Amino acid sequence: MIKTDNLQRPTIYLNISQAFLRLGDDDLARITCERGIKQFPSDASLHVQRGIALIKSYNRGRKKEDIIQATRSFEKSIAIDPDNYLVLMLSAKIYLKIKGRI
Repeated sequence: MIKTDNLQRPTIYLNISQAFLRLGDDDLARITCERGIKQFPSDASLHVQRGIALIKSYNRGRKKEDIIQATRSFEKSIAIDPDNYLVLMLSAKIYLKIKGRI
């Protein structure tokens, strides 16, 4: 496993997470984002990427907790960067899709 403990820029965590997603490993993508968030808690992109990894995990396994955590990640990102239209769109899409299901 790639050691991410000493990385100094949030973009490195994002790139590694995206690579894991392309390889189909949602869990390692999420874990990478969480490590990045520990070092850079105010980076909105890491929260968005974590949410995307959780959505992919939800789509694969349909665990209710994954979609709840994804929504929380998006909400955190919106709190940090309220003008991020990507996360606003993703959040709206989730809310419309799961309305009344969880």
